[in-house]
This record gives sequence, C-alpha cells and structure tokens, in this order.
Amino acid sequence: MDDMLAACETFDFAIDKYHDACATLNYYNGKRYCVSLDFPTWGMYVNLALAEQYCPDVLDDDIVTWDEIKAVGASLKEQGVEDISVLACGRPRNDLLNSYLDFAGTYASQDGTTLALDKEATVEMLGVWKECYDAGYLWEEGDDGATSFAVEEAIFYTGGTWNVNAINEYGFEYRFIAPPQKDADDDVTVFGASHAFMTPVRAYTQEEQEAITAFMHYFYEHSIDWAQAGSIVASKETAQSEAYQALPQAFVANAYSIANPDYTYAQILFDVVDGLGWEVLYGRMTPEEFAQAWEKQTLEKIEAQ
Repeated sequence: MDDMLAACETFDFAIDKYHDACATLNYYNGKRYCVSLDFPTWGMYVNLALAEQYCPDVLDDDIVTWDEIKAVGASLKEQGVEDISVLACGRPRNDLLNSYLDFAGTYASQDGTTLALDKEATVEMLGVWKECYDAGYLWEEGDDGATSFAVEEAIFYTGGTWNVNAINEYGFEYRFIAPPQKDADDDVTVFGASHAFMTPVRAYTQEEQEAITAFMHYFYEHSIDWAQAGSIVASKETAQSEAYQALPQAFVANAYSIANPDYTYAQILFDVVDGLGWEVLYGRMTPEEFAQAWEKQTLEKIEAQ
C-alpha cells in the first residue's frame, strides 16, 4: 500500500501514529501491506457487586488465577450458594486458545510455518478446566454463559471486547480484565487478533486511491466511536485520550500485550478447536484424545488444501 498512501498526501498514515505493534503487523519485507483498525481481544468481565460479596480480595492484583477460581468455588459450596457459579464462558474456541497459550506459549515453529502444538500443555490446561467443571464451579451443559452473567448468576464471564455494548445493557457495574491465568507471577496471557484495511492487488485510479485513503482515515479520526463499542483501537491519539482511558477495555489495553503467535495456518487450527469445543468438560473426550484430535485434524485439513 506504500504507493497508494504516498499518492494521497491529504492524509497522514505515518506508522508512529499507530499502536507500536503495527510496525510489525503492517509490514512484510519492508513494505506496508495494510493499515490497522483495532485489536479484538479476549478477556473476562467481572460483576463487581457479586465479586465484593463472594470474593472481595480476588481483584487486589487485578488478576484471577485458576487457583482463585477453585477457592471461590469451594467457598460458595461451603456457604451453600447454589444459584451462583464462579465462571460462565462465551466461546470455547477463544477460552481454550487463551488457556493453551497461557500454558504452552505458542503453537507454531519460530518461522510460523509449522505446527508445534504442545500436547502435554493441552492436556494440562484441559485438566484444569475439567477439574473446575466437575467440581460445579462453572456452568452446566446447555447453559448460555452470556445469559447467566446478565441475570447475575455468575461472578465472572469470559468474552471479547466486542461484548462491551451488550454488557453495558445488563444494568450492573463491571470490570473487564484478563481471562483466568495459570500463575499471577507469570506474564499475563491475553489472546487477541488485529483488524486491518487491505486492498486487492490491481491498478487503482487516482480517484479510487483518494476514496480508499479517505475511508481509512475516517476510521482513524473517529476511533473513539469504535472504541465506545469495545474496540482496542490502533490510533495512538485516541488511545491516549481521557475519553478512551475511561472505557472498560482501557485497563487491558494499557496493561498487556496481545498473544497471537504468527502461524500460516492459524485459522485452520482455530476452526478445529472450535469444532472440538467443550467435549472434554462434558465427558465425551479425554484431554489426551482432545490433544491428539486437535493436532491430527489440523494437519489433515492443511494437507487437504
């Protein structure tokens, strides 16, 4: 996109106006291929009233670990609280990818071309989820996680930044923090991605180039509108504004870097884990079977391309 951006001097797309990660994300072999919009990110919503009632100290360090999930669950059981779960979940794909990266670090070779799935870490992290599910600390099969959180039957709810508008409608005070972590002393893992503008490879007239750059610049200039719907924006100017810093996702945006290792076939890997879902929690697969299936199905789909 270098020629297009240079040909339209009305708008400034200098990379230093964008989130620091864009210097890597927008370029390949020294050439710019896209202009970043935002970073959809996975996290966890906290019902502050329920947290204050049932686990007032758990947010002292702004991190919730699996050990704390278990401790809160055990405490609810001891108190005879049956209508509140500790954690309700949004989408198994993102929950499992976040937990996997927290336990394993990566799923790809250093050059991003080869699958390097850590099956031992997969088994370990699924074991933690399964332990919490079997103990009754999570939802029940068939429950809708968003609904459970909306009617205040769950203290925590994992979801994306894109859920902010919906959560705002629930009518109670909340925070948006990182998803459950293995260890509070390690780097916090927050799975996410990047949305960016790209153009198909073809010739463009000057008028087309001006229209495209004007469209992209409009989103840069109006990033706060995007942010108010939950977006972690690429615009540094917006991200540093008081209006943005008052938004729920600002804490995660300020505190953590997004985890999403470079892998050529990442979408296939994600689609496979999406299909496997919560089968381990519901007793239809073992963690070992899940790990084997995740690797095998991913490689088969790659080979079939």
